Amino acid sequence: MNLKALFCIILFSTQFTLIFSQSFTERELEIIHSGDESTPLRILQTTDKVDSLILRMQSEDIDEDSITGNESLKLIIKRLQTTLYNSGGVGIAAPQVGVLKNIFLFTRIDHPEHPVQIAINPKIVNHPDETVCFERDGCLSIPEISGNSIRYPWIEVEYFNEAGLLIKERLEGYSRKDNFTSVIFQHEYDHLNGILFTDKLCQCTLSSEELQRRVSLDFNRSREDILKWIQDNQNFTPTEEQLNQWEETGTLEFRIIDGQKRYFRNAAPNIFRIDAEARKLINRPVKSAESGAKHTLDNHLDELSQTEIIGKYNLPEITTHLRYTITVPEGEVKEGELVKAWLPFPRKDVGRQTNVELISVSQNDYILSDDKTDHTSIYMQQTAKEGEPVSFSAEFTFTSRGEWYDLNQLTPKPYDKKSDLYKKYTSEKPPHTHFSDNIRSLTDSITRYDKTEIESLKSIYNYITENFPWASALEYSTIPDIPEYVLENKKGDCGQVALLLINMLRYKGIPARWQSGWMTHPGEVNLHDWVEVYFEGVGWIPVDVSFGRGEPLNNSTGRSFFMSGIDSYRLYINNDFSGKFYPAKQFPRSETVDFQRGEVETKKENLYFNRWNYKMEVISQEKVENK
Repeated sequence: MNLKALFCIILFSTQFTLIFSQSFTERELEIIHSGDESTPLRILQTTDKVDSLILRMQSEDIDEDSITGNESLKLIIKRLQTTLYNSGGVGIAAPQVGVLKNIFLFTRIDHPEHPVQIAINPKIVNHPDETVCFERDGCLSIPEISGNSIRYPWIEVEYFNEAGLLIKERLEGYSRKDNFTSVIFQHEYDHLNGILFTDKLCQCTLSSEELQRRVSLDFNRSREDILKWIQDNQNFTPTEEQLNQWEETGTLEFRIIDGQKRYFRNAAPNIFRIDAEARKLINRPVKSAESGAKHTLDNHLDELSQTEIIGKYNLPEITTHLRYTITVPEGEVKEGELVKAWLPFPRKDVGRQTNVELISVSQNDYILSDDKTDHTSIYMQQTAKEGEPVSFSAEFTFTSRGEWYDLNQLTPKPYDKKSDLYKKYTSEKPPHTHFSDNIRSLTDSITRYDKTEIESLKSIYNYITENFPWASALEYSTIPDIPEYVLENKKGDCGQVALLLINMLRYKGIPARWQSGWMTHPGEVNLHDWVEVYFEGVGWIPVDVSFGRGEPLNNSTGRSFFMSGIDSYRLYINNDFSGKFYPAKQFPRSETVDFQRGEVETKKENLYFNRWNYKMEVISQEKVENK
């Protein structure tokens, strides 16, 4: 071989080596080759000044053509694996060992048969607008510190594996109880951009101590209390066997608190709401439901008038004058403490609610949210005085108009699946709109023969009304996943079944959103929740799955009216759930989902529902006569 040929071979060999090492700097190569596969790498720490600067630097992609056959890349992957195993962590990124390249390892909690996945040049290509507050995030580079971090509940990602294959997949999971693969990926991805979990700290809704305190308040009945209520109100004495059977089936709901069996505050009446056999044991006449809402609806729903829109009908308008009051009893807060309150107030951005007018307030300085947020409120504050309660009140009027859509006359257009509306209202909003395996399988079963979105709405609505009777509900803030709770316990109040309906419809690709406030029917003024469903070319239509249950109504449409309609006795306050307030609250909410009773806090703490009272008074109500 002549010298020229030998020189060419050496030059080619050198260039070949450079191609496969050019993704790494000399310093990075030094780190990578400082040990063999079984030697762990030193993890940079934020407590070290130089390390902390490196951890804040931006990483670079690996040359895609150099992924396969690159011995330095193979070695750092092996050493990262060794480092991860030795550390006991669930993920590690190359920048954490001083190599500023877009490489990380993440544990596949969702695929335990392949426990650790390598991601090279990863990208997050899609995610929902909503975020969750992930509990107890931690980092190998931040010793002895953990905190809650803002994360997406799911992400769609792309990355190369160690064989150079491009992987595209959707990662889910944000709960430490089962799966948080999505969160691990996001955490490591942030490292590539010089972001630490401490940059994304958030305050989760409730601490474990506060959650337990709320559960204890909700479950405050003894077995003797349950027995006495049944004796006093249903005029018979259940046997121990009957009580035990109701407990076993979940009909009689209890928790073990401080070693004692404690029953839900409304557990006794719930027995007879959800158990048909238990109702047969009642030894006195059952009270009629002919008064209140049912009596009003029997006449009101027959007053439909056709509109210019095909399939749409209106009900007469009702103008209502209300006074709402929140009172913090004397001695509940110390003298001189500033008490802040958010009272419910009518929305002005709901077409079915007009002529909203504030008549008077208890404090001259107030702030109207003016629909800046999903929860509409009037905010007031005052300083507590010794020997006096702290009271807030607002008086207002509004006009409500019910409407009904004849589903048989509607011809929706295909959805614009690229629109922001479609994306938002068919997405998950954890923890209470979450497409779990139970939701997916049940919804698929219910709608298996449906060919249109309207058919799916009918199927899901009818299934819920037929299988989940109304029952007094636990405080929503104490329920981790409300739709799953309904499925498991086979019961639910208005908001619980509304969330189940929203979950199922969104899973089917049908936009659905929360709406709530108060029902103002004569003789039955109370909190209430319902739903709106969107059909392209038609718009948002009201759906009240809770009013679809109960005794038959004596009118032409019956309770099926509420599959696509709502009456005129409604106060609209919320256009979504678990939203923000204006002005913002400082402390976790008493009601983490809905907003109807109000919220109260001081500069030191939130005041939970057991520390104040609320009252809704109907001053007047009249039907608006058409001119």
